[in-house]
Amino acid sequence: MASPDPPYRIQMLDAAEQRLRGFARQAAERGVGFEFARDLDALRTRPRGGPARWGDPLFNYRALGMTHYRGRSEFLYTFFSVNEDSRLAYVQDFAVNPYSRLA
Repeated sequence: MASPDPPYRIQMLDAAEQRLRGFARQAAERGVGFEFARDLDALRTRPRGGPARWGDPLFNYRALGMTHYRGRSEFLYTFFSVNEDSRLAYVQDFAVNPYSRLA
């Protein structure tokens, strides 16, 4: 019996982390902090099982062996690149989902 693949490791750029903190403050100010935190919990677990299944592919970095994706959640769009060989996802940026209560 084949063993399951190990989970993906996730690394986030400092600039993306700062932006995420700003969105969290904005959500708290608008009274949707709890919902935003729940959305973040899903964002932290969803990519570990297979980022490529969660996001829409935008383009390939062929020389690096990576694909760049955009994942959507209730409040955010998450932009990340995945290296399938090393099972590593790099979160590069976030944007507010224009249809969310944060927009």
